[in-house]
Amino acid sequence: MDYTLLYSLGCFSYILSSIFFAVIRWGHVCHPYQKYSCSFFPARIMSLYFFLFSILMLPYVFNPLNAEAWVLVKNYGILVIPTAWILLLYRYFDISAYKHKQHWLRLMASIPMLIVLLQFVLTVIPGEISGQQSLQITSISIVFGALLFAYLIYLTFWLNRMVNEKNQDNYSNEEEFPVHLASHLIWQPLAYTSAYWIIIFTDSRLMRAGFDFLLTGWNLWLLLAVLHPGHISKDAMQKLDGMIAMYIQRKNLVPLSDSLIEEEKDSLSRECINRIKADILEIIEQKKGFLNPHLTLAAVASQTDYGRTYVSKVFKQEFGGFYNYINRLRLDYAARYAQEHPEANQDEIACHSGFSSRVSQWRAADRLAKNEESNI
Repeated sequence: MDYTLLYSLGCFSYILSSIFFAVIRWGHVCHPYQKYSCSFFPARIMSLYFFLFSILMLPYVFNPLNAEAWVLVKNYGILVIPTAWILLLYRYFDISAYKHKQHWLRLMASIPMLIVLLQFVLTVIPGEISGQQSLQITSISIVFGALLFAYLIYLTFWLNRMVNEKNQDNYSNEEEFPVHLASHLIWQPLAYTSAYWIIIFTDSRLMRAGFDFLLTGWNLWLLLAVLHPGHISKDAMQKLDGMIAMYIQRKNLVPLSDSLIEEEKDSLSRECINRIKADILEIIEQKKGFLNPHLTLAAVASQTDYGRTYVSKVFKQEFGGFYNYINRLRLDYAARYAQEHPEANQDEIACHSGFSSRVSQWRAADRLAKNEESNI
């Protein structure tokens, strides 16, 4: 049976869904996120370029039985796809690391992209690539692809660790790590890339067509998943400016320890708790550690003589939790800063108060309000 048309349709559906993804991401940002699109959608522009890059597989659509075009799409899968995921994971889930490593990451990304671009040119220009040349290109692609795949495995387990740390209330800014999206995506990039390695080993055009149709559906699902930032509802965000104003007008935002429900103290003596509490107060309040937008529970614990588990427990039973305590301090500081600098706009107030951005301030206010409502 001739499956030529199926091969073409599979690849074309994947390219079409990728272009559709890129067009929607370029032309549409849901209201009311437009003004702060860089904060809500940090990987938006980067994902657009990677999805448009799929156009390079068009030679396979027009002639799927061509040997050069077949090598092109196989190498595309093990080079471009993991490269895209590596950069997108950094850009979305660890922006500070991305900024620090961006030159190295760009250099790393340029090599596989150039290999695929070169092979595209060799495929469309007149003349045939010799069997030896094709083998050399494939060998180079497999070596780079294996290195990229290994690095993607490392990032996947790193992402899993970050999800666990976030669930342990380790971060002071929600913007530092969008845990909900990470929880949904955590294993998918690895599965996505593994599909292309299966094609490399099986050398099956029919299997490639099947994966193309599956990944077409996956592209559409991913588009729906990232159209909305997923951190906060549209209606809630529209009310958050007023909610922030309510918070910063209030006094005594940081609850006293005797107003909190005491939890298990059997593992820590009162003396030990008091020492950890004193360290926390010095690091967070006296030294104004809460003004650091990248402050984490692990960073605070590293400045004490106790492990993160003990420090986390003291935060929870004495201050209402790391995240709540830090962001109440920030909101309290925002009130004072606004009074002292009446000319400052909300973005300036947020950034000077320890929030990553105004969006982080919105999210903190929303989360604290929900916590208070649940305790009423």
